[in-house]
Amino acid sequence: MSKKWIAGLLAVLMVLSIVACAQPAAPAADAPKADEPAKVTDAPKADEPAKADEPAAEAGPSYIDGVYKCEADATHFVLLKLKEDGTFYARGLMGQVGYFGKYEIVDQAVEYYYAGADGVLKQEDQPFDVLKSEKAVKFMHEDGSPYEVRFEPETVKIDGVPTPVNPLNEGLGKEYCALADDMIHHIKFDDYSRSLTHKPNEKFTEADEIRNLLYKFMVAVVPEQAAADGWKQQELTLELYHNGYVDMATSDELIDEAYQSINGNVFTLADGATVTVDPDAYTAVFEKDGVKIDFVKFNENGSEPVQEAAVTAQYEGEALSGRVKLVAKMYEDGTIAIFANDTPYAKGTYEGAGLPKITLDKGTAEIKATSAEDVKLVYTVDLGDGKETAYELPKVAAEPAATAEPAITAHFEGEAFGGMVKLFANMYDDGTVAIYANKGDGDIELTKGTYEGTGLPAFTLEKGTAELKATSAEDVKLIYTADIGTGSESAYEMAKVAAEPAAAAEPAVTAHFEGEAFGGMVKLFANMYDDGTVAIYANKGDGDIELTKGTYEGAGLPAFTLEKGTAELKATSAEDVKLIYTADIGTGSESAYEMAKVN
Repeated sequence: MSKKWIAGLLAVLMVLSIVACAQPAAPAADAPKADEPAKVTDAPKADEPAKADEPAAEAGPSYIDGVYKCEADATHFVLLKLKEDGTFYARGLMGQVGYFGKYEIVDQAVEYYYAGADGVLKQEDQPFDVLKSEKAVKFMHEDGSPYEVRFEPETVKIDGVPTPVNPLNEGLGKEYCALADDMIHHIKFDDYSRSLTHKPNEKFTEADEIRNLLYKFMVAVVPEQAAADGWKQQELTLELYHNGYVDMATSDELIDEAYQSINGNVFTLADGATVTVDPDAYTAVFEKDGVKIDFVKFNENGSEPVQEAAVTAQYEGEALSGRVKLVAKMYEDGTIAIFANDTPYAKGTYEGAGLPKITLDKGTAEIKATSAEDVKLVYTVDLGDGKETAYELPKVAAEPAATAEPAITAHFEGEAFGGMVKLFANMYDDGTVAIYANKGDGDIELTKGTYEGTGLPAFTLEKGTAELKATSAEDVKLIYTADIGTGSESAYEMAKVAAEPAAAAEPAVTAHFEGEAFGGMVKLFANMYDDGTVAIYANKGDGDIELTKGTYEGAGLPAFTLEKGTAELKATSAEDVKLIYTADIGTGSESAYEMAKVN
């Protein structure tokens, strides 16, 4: 099997989250008294250069040394690392989430209020001076677009009371944060302004970054050689992490490599390969040197790819001042998923119609409606800013399912020009008709149009006219009258022939359940299909036996109707869904058999 490729990839889920712990800052010695107005004061200038006969002062620590940080204890801290390659890594409250981007140190004056060594913008006894930095840190997304992290305070605490202050930095982009006094000032967290102190001696490398798994896929089809070597679908994976790495296993070797750039959902890796992730994260395509590998969403328990159910309702809104787009999708199989900037964020199930009960693995959600036109999903969660917030997502039209090709209901064949040209016509079940000519070098559409009525319908064509003539059910002809290249109109007869029936599509499995009976001697499994049918099977090692089949109605926890026995779904969470099948399968009495959902 060919050597696998591994490349790196970084995806941003939301804005930079940075938190500090509250400690009162000591007032500056020259700060004005409470009854004096705030004043604008330039930050202290750098020391003048040393004279030639004096030893040069030791250079101060570089911006890339150590980290910028504020902390309450070992687990409650905020950390920002400015790297030598022009990228940054940040970690939020309790060190649980990693974020990334680019930065530049620029000569840019930025007004700020001094927050003190603990990074807390709070002053009990006196109003703040307005200071001005000479330098700034410019934060950007990986694609170079502004990363808005600066937050301008509207109030400060004076004598413990929030007091309005004058606005700062009018017209300045919020990607610029003041860099002064070994601190980065006015970084946003939880609707407040915070500051981080430079700690140049604190060691921090990429090894200290927390890898957050964003996506996990498995190959859609196991290559023949890999299958011959014993590889399973779940072992050939593509894993995408927050901190710029892709782990891709297509053989027995595993290599990590950093990403190079991101453009929407297309990730370019350091070796020139690309990974394109579907917005719903059900599929991904890896491409390198003209070779493509298709991946599907990882399925822990089964060999079949996870099936995407149809969307029955979709809600869209935003969070964090528009920097995060939230989309909630409810599916016909009773599941729900919430996406943040096209990345899966929460999942769960719902029960009931109208205003269903929703159960999520992150946060809570409910549907509220004042009318058929005003329906909202209210999603309450902490998105990383340290507090729970309720986000309203109005209902929008779900993406329509792909339109099926119209089926041929009648097919006619004939010829023109002494047999040199073959003619044929198709009537379709959507009320359309098309007439074609074939001279041996491919089909040419002569005309198309519509028809109305049954038996001998009326045709309306773009070019020429058509009518059906029939002397019996077996003798039906389509007469097409037109000029097809002779300079005058002629009537061409095409006899009706049997149209090849379209192949019936196999119903897709929307849910698969597995269990056992008789102390494990018999394996049980059940499939629910997208055509509303269900089938339950037993396998004793000598082949599958269909125990029963039937239909189901409704979403979430549907009602089943079986030929033999009864079935119901029970769910305690999106991950714990069981089908309970009650029947006599050979013991002389009915028993209830549990089958756990595996995809």
